[in-house]
Amino acid sequence: MAKWVQFVWLLVVGSRYAHGQAAAGVGFAAVNYHVDEHWPLNKTTVITGQPFSVGVDQATGMVYVLQRGGNSPMLIFDPGSGKLTNQWTEVDPSPNKILDTPHGMRLHSVAGELQAVWITDVGNNTGHVLRRFSPDGGLQDIIGVPGRSGSTLHPYLELGNVAELAFAAHEPGTNGSLSPFTFYVADGDGGPNNRLLSMHAEGHSFTVNWASGTKGSGAGQLDIPHDLDVEPVTGRVIVADRANGRLQVFSGTDGAVMEHLQCDLPAEPYGVRVLPQSTAEDLVLAVSQLQAHTVSIVHMPWGKRARVRGEVEGSDSACRVTTVLSFNATASPHLLDVHHKTGYVFVADVTSARVYKLVPAIPLS
Repeated sequence: MAKWVQFVWLLVVGSRYAHGQAAAGVGFAAVNYHVDEHWPLNKTTVITGQPFSVGVDQATGMVYVLQRGGNSPMLIFDPGSGKLTNQWTEVDPSPNKILDTPHGMRLHSVAGELQAVWITDVGNNTGHVLRRFSPDGGLQDIIGVPGRSGSTLHPYLELGNVAELAFAAHEPGTNGSLSPFTFYVADGDGGPNNRLLSMHAEGHSFTVNWASGTKGSGAGQLDIPHDLDVEPVTGRVIVADRANGRLQVFSGTDGAVMEHLQCDLPAEPYGVRVLPQSTAEDLVLAVSQLQAHTVSIVHMPWGKRARVRGEVEGSDSACRVTTVLSFNATASPHLLDVHHKTGYVFVADVTSARVYKLVPAIPLS
């Protein structure tokens, strides 16, 4: 491990701040978080299944929790009080139910209003697809062939253990959920594919712009692309390349790889989100590591010139872990999401039936 990275570990989640030390001389400060132990309310009774993913409505801050099993596939919480405010009814309780084995989730807003909830499904019965739902759980669209894992792109699209998706930045739209937009898909969490897809949506029509990545450990290759996020200034796509233990940065325009960074992560990255503490000089990420029971704060100090040129200068020296929050040994932090206004990070724990609310040490609002 590089000498300029120091970890200060939390022995028990939420017992105190996780204090990290910034790398000497790099010109940025560590971003620290602590756990709100009182969130959500009645946590041991309201979360009855396995939370696999979390999504935040950026306009209202409401927190959507996607779970396998339990009384409902979707629970909706107040971000402040932690009160359960709503939940979806079972979408389809039959053996050929609509949701088979849900994995990832993204909330899609247009002009500041939540329009759709997207869910990835890795099940072998009706899964290997993306589904678009209305905010109250009504099924709107299915992308892929339910129950069939494959790699075909044209004339129809097959997905395989599709893990997660993310939406391109700066596409406000004017026609609600039918506005055209670009989104990116991490395909897959095991299965036949190890690729990043760029897709175009217009109404209920979906086409593939490009596909990038094959299985491997070289630059641009992927081994279980498990999550992704879009850097809002340049539109670059940051992928949690799980089995390779690294983050990779791809061009959002054509899928060309721009950087592959180990970052001295404690373990394989499962989830990744760009944090609002990012500046023009320093991209800040929250990265979950299920096997290490941790969430790391990662800095990519690539600077104004590199961001404008669409480049990341250097290699691992441009990617540094400054803070690690360590949960207890039974925790399995899986996927996560962030509220951009407050900086709150919400983390789904698949084994402890918990969702953690991480609060920045320095309030954003």
